[in-house]
Amino acid sequence: EAELNHLYRRQWDWQATLTTNGAFSVVFPDALSHGYATRSDQITLALNKLVVDISEPILDPKAVAVLDTAWILVAGLPDIARSERVIRNM
Repeated sequence: EAELNHLYRRQWDWQATLTTNGAFSVVFPDALSHGYATRSDQITLALNKLVVDISEPILDPKAVAVLDTAWILVAGLPDIARSERVIRNM
């Protein structure tokens, strides 16, 4: 968040959320700021000399940020649907 505030020279609650190992989801203040960041392939952030790639998310970041591992009991499936592949696709 400090790096992004330095890059844009403004204070903004970026709502930075760790999504995967080394990847973060952030909320940009407007479309112009988002477009500025995604035009380049990689950006070097000045404060810590971090080289980052800012890109469009493949999945909805709000949905991904809150996902946790959970066990679900599924009962009453027909025999044809009782395979790991079918269950994962569900």
